[in-house]
Amino acid sequence: MRILTKDNILQLANYGELVEAIIEALKKLEAGKINLPVRSHVNFGGNTLLFMPCWDQEFLSTKLVSVFPGNVKQGLPSIYGSVILNDGRTGRPLALLEGSVLTALRTGAVGGIGVRYTTPKDAKTIGLVGTGVQGSYQLQFVLQERPIEKVFIYHPEPKTALRFKKSLSPNIKGLEISITNSANELVEKSGIIVTATNSQVPVLPDEKDLYQNKHIIAVGSYRPDMQEIPDAVFKNADQIIVDTEHALLESGDVINPVEKGLVAKGQIIGISKIISGKKHLSDSSTTIFKSVGMALFDLAAAQYLFEKALVKGIGTEVEF
Repeated sequence: MRILTKDNILQLANYGELVEAIIEALKKLEAGKINLPVRSHVNFGGNTLLFMPCWDQEFLSTKLVSVFPGNVKQGLPSIYGSVILNDGRTGRPLALLEGSVLTALRTGAVGGIGVRYTTPKDAKTIGLVGTGVQGSYQLQFVLQERPIEKVFIYHPEPKTALRFKKSLSPNIKGLEISITNSANELVEKSGIIVTATNSQVPVLPDEKDLYQNKHIIAVGSYRPDMQEIPDAVFKNADQIIVDTEHALLESGDVINPVEKGLVAKGQIIGISKIISGKKHLSDSSTTIFKSVGMALFDLAAAQYLFEKALVKGIGTEVEF
């Protein structure tokens, strides 16, 4: 069994390769070649435990995740996890991968895929609400997909936004990075707007006129009691593009607008159908891509990293 630590994974991961690996996995999903049970949630005291299995004919992956939002106040990651990769034909354990960085990378890649398929190719501005680890990865993957020239950041605490901006400087060069005074200002100045928070209430202004020609990439909410996107956005868009149909059961950003009649279930389209050409974006000037994550992305990322680790001789082999 090969153990891949956080440093191993960061050494192995190529952003472009990871995006392509997940796109291929989404094509398999659309072709009916993936087994994907609904993930199990255990919620307690504002925290969450997740159990996420997925398999195809070659590999089986299982991710165990703990989500403790309050960790941020202690300077700790809000997400810890591990992924076990098994042979899909025999069940033999193949690898144990550090799950937090794998999750951050694959979620960033999924956000990048949302950008590729739902935003204009010439988009040059991005606004980011969410100054945690995932916000950083979302930004880096967006930069792989679009010729971004200006980045706008907003956080209610200016010191937090400034600290986040400083943390980005080694990774992002040649860009104009600005901190806005409000979420309204961020929306006004940004073509692509990314939300990556654990908020239970919308983090963007509920003003319909702000969202013409805006493109939302929302990756934060993964529970029914979480919602990052205000009603005003849904009043501008004809569709919600989702990474998985499970979003209808899991995310307040999908559940709530459907219950309010702002969006019909038939207007919720899986990104795999867009990729495969079975469905197309509407002519609406406003687009919404909502990601809640699914175990397929962990399977795709774990397989990609494991196979690359074997070729490069990275990681530690142990008897198991």
